[in-house]
Amino acid sequence: RFPEGEARLVEARRVAPEVFERIPELAAAWAKVLARRDPQQAMRWIERFLLRFPDAREVAELRLLRADLLRSRNPRLALAAYAKLAADFPETNAGRLARLRQWMLEARHLRDAEAIRRYIQRIDAWGARFQLSPVEDEAHWDLARLWARIARPEKATDPALKHAWLAAQGSEATVRAKARAWAKRRFADIVQHALDGGDDSTIAQLVRAYPTLMPTPQKAPRLVVRIADALRRVGRWEEAERWIRQVLRAHPEGPAADEARLVLARLFLDRGQAEQAPRLLRWAERMADPARHAEIAVVAASLFVRVGAHSQALAQLAAVPVDLLSASGKRLYWETRAEAEEALHHWREAAASWENAFGAGAARAWLWSADAWLEAGAPHRARQVLARVPKAQRDRAWRYHWAQALAETGDLRAAEQSWAEVAQGDDAYAQAARLMLSVIRASKLVQGARR
Repeated sequence: RFPEGEARLVEARRVAPEVFERIPELAAAWAKVLARRDPQQAMRWIERFLLRFPDAREVAELRLLRADLLRSRNPRLALAAYAKLAADFPETNAGRLARLRQWMLEARHLRDAEAIRRYIQRIDAWGARFQLSPVEDEAHWDLARLWARIARPEKATDPALKHAWLAAQGSEATVRAKARAWAKRRFADIVQHALDGGDDSTIAQLVRAYPTLMPTPQKAPRLVVRIADALRRVGRWEEAERWIRQVLRAHPEGPAADEARLVLARLFLDRGQAEQAPRLLRWAERMADPARHAEIAVVAASLFVRVGAHSQALAQLAAVPVDLLSASGKRLYWETRAEAEEALHHWREAAASWENAFGAGAARAWLWSADAWLEAGAPHRARQVLARVPKAQRDRAWRYHWAQALAETGDLRAAEQSWAEVAQGDDAYAQAARLMLSVIRASKLVQGARR
């Protein structure tokens, strides 16, 4: 079985050839060496062995070897040899393997996908019954490949893929390498077919069943991105994100990176991660393709809508050329605009009402009034209301709204300083302040990139 063992056997044969004529075990071992080195001479040696040792326990094994050698030269004779061996030695492993290989040989001449599939099922069941490994036989996955060529369209339950993948796990080196290469190609074909057909569940099933056949982000980044997008659509978010991160590590820039960032943006939207919106805007600025830029902007706007920031969402959508907006993007624009205009009217009424209450001495009315004026798009009025609050009442809520009023009236530096003070805590205002600071930093980066 091993090169050093074969070398010792060759040396023994050179030193004492007569021993090989008397000891059946040595004669059988020499037949296996010859089968690898000189098949024609191996056939003659096996014939001599069968005449000299008709009752040896190696007879069935060598008859199987002879039939295997015949398979490539004369399939008809090999078929007869397999059938005879299976009938003569039904209870031995050699006889059971002969039956398997007989079926493989019979099925190779079929041209009906269903008939081939039935043969494959029979072979699998036989192998499972007697703890044999037919998939390690190259002929078996040759049969599965024949099925794959005939059967269309490709299916996730493809026996060719299954058997080639299994053969790649545990066969001898040459079979393993060929099986693995073929299985990877077959996997990519089936995945591509499923992607084109929008069959996300099939892709998820394939990735779970054959993880080692997944294309690498280095060699096929765009295919990996499409697979990750399919995983995202079926709810396998962590797995999808892991593949996207690998693509971005392998290809930080370029078309594949843009597609990966777009899928990651959709993932943020699925999870409702509104804090990622500024990050998406930075990505959009770096994208050379205007269509990708528009898609990212729509996703960012959707995230702003999730947290009720309709004016920011509207600003993002208004900056995108109309011809680049998808149908869903246009619908989002008009829905957001309608909501913003309706909200504007209500906020103005509310702001005036709360301001009157503040003037009448109602506690905390300044907070609601300033908030309403900010939502109504009147930051100067909000600033006037906040400036009237006594210093003793200027708490963290006041500082947060004061910073917002400063920012919306153009005083970004003072706003950033005030938000930085609020962000030191751990309440809702601190979280909101940290988000606003990240928005400011993102806008600075975008302005720098534009310059």
